[in-house]
Amino acid sequence: MNTNEAQQLMIALETHICYVEYTSLNSGTQKEREMTCCPYFIPSGNGLSFNQKAAQMDKCLAYDIEFERWDDIDLETITDWYTIQEQPYEE
Repeated sequence: MNTNEAQQLMIALETHICYVEYTSLNSGTQKEREMTCCPYFIPSGNGLSFNQKAAQMDKCLAYDIEFERWDDIDLETITDWYTIQEQPYEE
């Protein structure tokens, strides 16, 4: 995954739930998870307090919706991703 693609993913994670295929840093197994960084989808008190920039890092943090925990993902191991659900607009 090049820097531009990684930045697009990080931007999408800020407002969406994204399906992400990647290799786990811990187990080395291929994972297919629904991930986000959007505060709307993350339980109170568990959010990020900084913005991620692909040009400055080779990994990203993303919140696993099903297991309700943060996961550190090596950007080079991501084989596919797409958006699933967007944060609802508040009027």
